Amino acid sequence: MEQEKIGRFIASLRKEKSMTQEELGERLRVSQRTVSRWETGKNMPDISLLTLLGDELGVSVTELLNAEKSAEESVSKKEASSAMASLIRLAGKKRRVRDIVGAIVAAVLTLACMFALYQYEFCVAATASADLERAIEAFQPVEGLRVDIVEWTSVSGRMYVLYRQEGYEGAGGIAALEKGLFGKYRILSTSNFNSPGYRIETVRIGGKGYFAVFAANAVPGAARFEVMDGSGEVIYKGIAPDTGFLFFIEREGRPAPFPFDAFRYYDENGGEISLETIDARGDETADHSGTGAAETFLIYAFEGILLLLGVVFVRYFLRRR
Repeated sequence: MEQEKIGRFIASLRKEKSMTQEELGERLRVSQRTVSRWETGKNMPDISLLTLLGDELGVSVTELLNAEKSAEESVSKKEASSAMASLIRLAGKKRRVRDIVGAIVAAVLTLACMFALYQYEFCVAATASADLERAIEAFQPVEGLRVDIVEWTSVSGRMYVLYRQEGYEGAGGIAALEKGLFGKYRILSTSNFNSPGYRIETVRIGGKGYFAVFAANAVPGAARFEVMDGSGEVIYKGIAPDTGFLFFIEREGRPAPFPFDAFRYYDENGGEISLETIDARGDETADHSGTGAAETFLIYAFEGILLLLGVVFVRYFLRRR
């Protein structure tokens, strides 16, 4: 079956009837552009329109598909078989095109849903302190808590953000965020504290153990400090900064210390500063709760379900006969 030959046949019959493409289209309830595509062989009339098109042009469906008028009034068995074969091929071709389009649509919708779900989960932009502050405040279980970012740092695809609680002396917190594929993050947990002084937490990132050492505020009078593990061995010595800080030390099998027993503070003369003096600066009304994102793996489970459904629909369209 030659589409161009059929197209030329349709055009010649239309001209014999002294009809324009627009007039023929109006009778068939299609656009002039559709008729033009038939006549140029770029497309074929829909099967449902073949009988009506033949009636308008004064030929049978068999003559239309054979692209020539029959010399005899009756149609021979050979001509009918040829026309039927052409009609079956036309139907199969159109159905195949619809199946391919259906498969493409299914694939595009699947990818769009997966992308939208991923972007909804990983939606925190880490380009400015204001973005992080809004995200951390929204994640907090305590309504109305306001935070000021002190510092943030990245370790093996994780970001840790240190912040102060606004309006509370010595109170702060630390947030852990996971980086997504497209550069944005999602918050995994926040841990607030209402006591001053330096703090230490044991964390595991990318299969390795670390000590997170941080402080939301400076310790008045402290010139130097030491960090010790659970055995009392000093694992870090440094100058006490005049603001908050955050850094990580590889654990390497060292025992974890109690948070308040891990530090020693010294003044400019080398004298040790009492922990009781530091603790007295705390604000018991500040929040000291912690919260984490529930079922963080569910995003990947849902993505897998969407992908599986997409594959099923694509295979359904491509394997139809």
